Amino acid sequence: MKSLLAELTDFFAPGTLVMPAGHDRQSAVPGGIFDPVSTPSGDGELSEMFRLQPGVVRSRHPAGALAALGSGSQWLMEGHENSISEFSASSPWWKLFQKGAKCIFIGCGLERSGMIAAAEEWAGAAVLTKRFYRRRLALPNGRNRRLRIRMHLGRHFLNYPKAETVFRDSGLLSRNRWDCCDVLVLNSSECVSRLLRLLCRKKTLFASGRVSRNLKMF
Repeated sequence: MKSLLAELTDFFAPGTLVMPAGHDRQSAVPGGIFDPVSTPSGDGELSEMFRLQPGVVRSRHPAGALAALGSGSQWLMEGHENSISEFSASSPWWKLFQKGAKCIFIGCGLERSGMIAAAEEWAGAAVLTKRFYRRRLALPNGRNRRLRIRMHLGRHFLNYPKAETVFRDSGLLSRNRWDCCDVLVLNSSECVSRLLRLLCRKKTLFASGRVSRNLKMF
């Protein structure tokens, strides 16, 4: 895992490397306290190792924080705690989309794509909790800030992989090998632009379970 992290940071050294670094179980409870400095990442060992690297900047959203290293990291991560949902248009996901970020999936598939989840929300197609969940954000001065957040429902992410073939045939996604892992590379800007237009016409695209057929009609 250490060698993989070293390869990733070296490869992305001229630019910016971003990883999910969300809450752990202890902070994801009613009234739970999320501390961007000390709360462990709930997104796996690689994410936790990355979060602890010198120079990494972590966003402060209690439901789905991100961590970034490299040029513009502070700008990318700032203000995430003000987003009602982790994927809101005011979140770092929108900035990454605008910057034409490439999404890399190592040992997993599009079911882990926060960018597709964000596109669903921006198009008004995501199903969000009606109630607000209360969380607390630990501040540098030792106090806590009370936040109200909403989260995605519906398990639409289970249908995201059905778009892989269409994106690959369009030249927007490639599948490769990195040592013993399958690696997907997604052109997020073009994929999201296409999805936004389609989702605005068909809100239930990823809820219907017939994703591939609908994308081919685009």
